[in-house]
Amino acid sequence: MCFIRLLAVLAVGALVGCTYTFPNTPLVGHSSNTELLPIAPDTTRTADEPYIVISFSGGGIRATGFAYAVLNELAQVPDRSGRPFTADVQIISSASGGSVTAAWFGLTGDAGLPVLRRDFITQNNMAALESQLLNPATLVRLAGPNYSRVDVVRDYF
Repeated sequence: MCFIRLLAVLAVGALVGCTYTFPNTPLVGHSSNTELLPIAPDTTRTADEPYIVISFSGGGIRATGFAYAVLNELAQVPDRSGRPFTADVQIISSASGGSVTAAWFGLTGDAGLPVLRRDFITQNNMAALESQLLNPATLVRLAGPNYSRVDVVRDYF
């Protein structure tokens, strides 16, 4: 009985994986999206203050942990004014696992770093996400055009 149930779940999973399409509209004339996301100059900063731009790569929980470690170390080092270097982070670019830390830091700042470590990095999130993917309600939603794996992760958070 368990084997038949497993086969049914795998069959539904295979069908769900084939139902979603991702539109990819080509850029016209080598255009970019800079006009959509302008970076306004910060007029409150002086020229001698640090302006830190960070880019975190992907790679699942390892990328999340690495990005956390970088920000945690920057939080321990003061700049010339005595503030932690994380106070000078102005832009964060990220992908995949690095985006978890980037978003967390963007929402909570330095104060949220210990919480990120305790509540996310050291937890077995994959088991929880896998159980969400095996939930029949989630499988039905994934079969539609307006719900994807990213939405499953968003709902988990």
